[in-house]
Amino acid sequence: MSDTVNMSAVSRPYVQDEGLKDILCNIKAVAFDLDGTLCDSIGNIIACTRALFARLDLRAPQDAEITATIGMRLEEGLRTLLPPPLKKDYEEVTLLYRRIFSEHPEFMLDRIFPGVEELLEELKARGIKIGFISGRIRKGVMRTLDATFLGDYADLIVSGDEGASKPAPDLMRLFSDRSHIPCASILGVGDSDLDVGMCLAAGSYCLAVQTGVCNAEDFLALEAKPQFLLPSAADLQGYL
Repeated sequence: MSDTVNMSAVSRPYVQDEGLKDILCNIKAVAFDLDGTLCDSIGNIIACTRALFARLDLRAPQDAEITATIGMRLEEGLRTLLPPPLKKDYEEVTLLYRRIFSEHPEFMLDRIFPGVEELLEELKARGIKIGFISGRIRKGVMRTLDATFLGDYADLIVSGDEGASKPAPDLMRLFSDRSHIPCASILGVGDSDLDVGMCLAAGSYCLAVQTGVCNAEDFLALEAKPQFLLPSAADLQGYL
């Protein structure tokens, strides 16, 4: 595939799949992000953040500012969004965010993107390990896994409270250590520049999907680009 991209066409779902079938022959595990990758939850995160800032009597950040923090640990993301005088209070603000989240059952609805279960079933049938690497704390990860079919396919879970936030490679390296699978034999799947950065820094392959934080133009503008780009995680099934 040429390195030259017609950016006028990138507003549509964009495919960069050269070599994907080939590398899948050597992939031993697929590590999925959750929010925006498998779960249609970006809107809930934005809504909860807006409610938080309203409770604090502060102007809410722009949606793009909020989504840029998705994938970080919650504490780190909120500290990024808070105005300078309140950054020191990020721990208390994080507790308030979690309280607001628990007060709104609609924020906790986990909608899984179409085709995800079929993909996971195919990976399982082929003997490929399935795991999840999320910026959420473990309790938040387990809430989604217990409430949906995702938990039925989880061979391994790494949560945001177990290491440095994405894009640091720590969470992927921890996934590798626990699974006894080299990073070079793991395909990471995510929807943000933070996911891409983590995968590449760890030496894993990266499949970026266009269902969450970043679109194709965002991914193609990165200095360190993902090797593969598909419209959604479910589209990976067509390459197995």
